[in-house]
Amino acid sequence: MGMHEIEGAVDGAVLVLDESPLGNTLDMRSIYHSLARFVGRWDASFQHFHVLAPLLKHRYTYAFPVMEHPEYERHKEYFDGLKKQKYMLRHPDREWDEETNPEVGIYCHPMEAWGPNDIDQIPDHLQHVGMLYFDAGSELWQLFVNAGKLTGQDAKPPREIPLEEIINMMLPEARKQDAMILISIWYPIMAAYAILNALDTEWQMKRSEAGMEQVTYSPQEVMANPHFQAIRSLVIETRAYEYNNDYGLTRLPAEEEFVTGYEVLDNSLAEQGWGQFLDWWYEPVKHSYAEKRNQM
Repeated sequence: MGMHEIEGAVDGAVLVLDESPLGNTLDMRSIYHSLARFVGRWDASFQHFHVLAPLLKHRYTYAFPVMEHPEYERHKEYFDGLKKQKYMLRHPDREWDEETNPEVGIYCHPMEAWGPNDIDQIPDHLQHVGMLYFDAGSELWQLFVNAGKLTGQDAKPPREIPLEEIINMMLPEARKQDAMILISIWYPIMAAYAILNALDTEWQMKRSEAGMEQVTYSPQEVMANPHFQAIRSLVIETRAYEYNNDYGLTRLPAEEEFVTGYEVLDNSLAEQGWGQFLDWWYEPVKHSYAEKRNQM
């Protein structure tokens, strides 16, 4: 099983930003790219077909007929035989291999794959046809760019935007749309994300190798980060901390953890100051527990 809380939180962020007036001014393509990258760091998958319309609208995901694949003539029998849903490999005529022949896109015929009762989220014109789907910045996208099938703005790769910047933009829009549950879901996920960044040395190395701006994630720096501060303030203003979704990463600390220590932290993390960060982040939750006790 994947981490459905991550997938659902990102689905919600995609939809809120698309429905917001900000969707007409922000670099939505790069935002969706960055959200997809965030999902990929967990045991989860970016759910393209849950939110396909906005992904296509903002030209993050592309849909092409099979015969438009630059290597269609070379692998015509393979492409013509595609049915239902199938992940596309770098070399269609070889077996999958994580290093040498990874997945680079998806073929999908929604009606064949899921039937008439599960395609409501697919745009009408794509429900009954098989298409190749791939994302901006992906290997298959680059193949289409090199073949001249994507040009202009479509041929430019998306940039990576820090998740805290995206969520700080998204949550006020979620508030306007009365999406309180979504705010409550992102509250604990952002705490887990901050700690993940501190632990994930491979992620840090890849960012450095790609020439990306280096953002450090010590407890003190996260607490001083204006995006994290703004997210926490909005959670307090909306009292979204009162919703405990109690599932996976969306579970809030139990009251006793404020005394005995947080279950998510081992000794090394606690020694680095992450307990102090969680005390600050979850201070509203602690106060909420106290209020409930006083009302008894």
